[in-house]
Amino acid sequence: MNVYGLLTMAQFQTIAGGPTAALKGHVAFNSTSDKLEWADGTKVIPVLSNDDHCVIGTNGTLANNIRLNRAANEVLQFLTADDTTAEGSLSADGVAQVSMRVEGYATGSLPATNAANGGRLLYDTTLKTLLFDNATALKTLATIDGAEVLSNKILTAPQINDTSADHQYIFGVSELVADRTVTLPLLTGDDEFVFKDHSVTLTNKTLTSPVLNTGVSGTAILDEDDMSSNSDTQLATQQSIKAYIDSGTIVMSNKTLTLPQINDTSADHQYIFGVNELAADRTITLPLLTGNDEFVFKDHAVTLTNKTLTSPVLNTGVSGTAIKDEDSMASDSATHLCTQQSIKAYVDSKTGSVNYQLSNNCGDVYTSNTSAVDITNLSVTITTLGNPVMVGLVNVGTTVGRIYAYSSTSIADAIFQILRGTTKISCSHVESLATGATSIQMSIPAGALMSIDVIGAGTYTYKAQYFVTNASYTARATNVRLFAWEMK
Repeated sequence: MNVYGLLTMAQFQTIAGGPTAALKGHVAFNSTSDKLEWADGTKVIPVLSNDDHCVIGTNGTLANNIRLNRAANEVLQFLTADDTTAEGSLSADGVAQVSMRVEGYATGSLPATNAANGGRLLYDTTLKTLLFDNATALKTLATIDGAEVLSNKILTAPQINDTSADHQYIFGVSELVADRTVTLPLLTGDDEFVFKDHSVTLTNKTLTSPVLNTGVSGTAILDEDDMSSNSDTQLATQQSIKAYIDSGTIVMSNKTLTLPQINDTSADHQYIFGVNELAADRTITLPLLTGNDEFVFKDHAVTLTNKTLTSPVLNTGVSGTAIKDEDSMASDSATHLCTQQSIKAYVDSKTGSVNYQLSNNCGDVYTSNTSAVDITNLSVTITTLGNPVMVGLVNVGTTVGRIYAYSSTSIADAIFQILRGTTKISCSHVESLATGATSIQMSIPAGALMSIDVIGAGTYTYKAQYFVTNASYTARATNVRLFAWEMK
């Protein structure tokens, strides 16, 4: 190759028949075909000139390739093998003017698909569909105006034309946190979608837990104050129900009332019924009334007439004209009751001695104290009406009770006394006898120590004490009880 001239012109070697394939990297002019050719070591490749066509394809047969040609008006043409028939074109501004012809086959004659044929387009002349060979199967392509069935397609913001195609139904979406399946119902006929904000009449719809806001209307809603339609298929408005109830007496059957309220006479306050929690249903039976009557309430004072009380429990106290509080019982009534106090006062006035208190048994007790000490268990408390009280020691049942004084060496002296509080009301000395070194003890019956205490009405405590005059002596009490007896 010679390079010369101001404009860097190249001159290539001329070879009849062109360069051989073995001349790898050589470029030469083929004087036979008048073509500039290039050898790559295995084959000779023509170098295109300005007037040559651009061949698209890998098949060596000219008829199996498509060539590109620049026609007038800067339009790029797709030419078939005869270099004259334009199958399509592309304008200079990029607008496709392609009307590519695709090879057609009947349905039963479609060629097999394989990796070598992948990427080609075919036309099914029987079904009138366009097919794409993806190297493993022939897939039907959807056309703009054709009626095809699309499967497993994901649409982004799809639009559907209206009847005149001048406006579109544009589908908008929200952001989901996961895929959601929208299932269309099984329709038995043509139907329409219902939209949230557009008015529509729904037929044969069942609403589960509906929330009805603002108000409701329609032919199924009746606003009749007298409820004259008496319909069992239509609803009534709140106003008509209120007007109907307020208008007069209404008979309701088999109704369950929750916290019912009843107006008072001027309707400015209500009787509000409260309830408790029952373990089972309870039936409240209203009695057969022979005239008008009133309920009786637990905490309100009321006078009852002709009532019979079975096993009544009367707490705190009773009063009324049927309760007599007469200590003398002068009324001598066969239809009135009397109080406990009046019964006691009357009985006490008619009996000789009914106010009697008796201590527990002292057992067998001893002391050598020279100061008075209480005898175990010998203490009683009595409330009197002001009559004299007899106080003393008595036996325990049929066992003889005794008080003792004894010493092993000499005459012993023991003192037994009865006190009201701290006031001494009775005192007895018990002495023993002694001869030489022989122990002698002296005892007297319990009943020997007794006294009468004259005192006014009140509550008093009596007790018995004992002690000795010498610490070598012993005072003893066995099987003795202390009594207090108000005399009449």
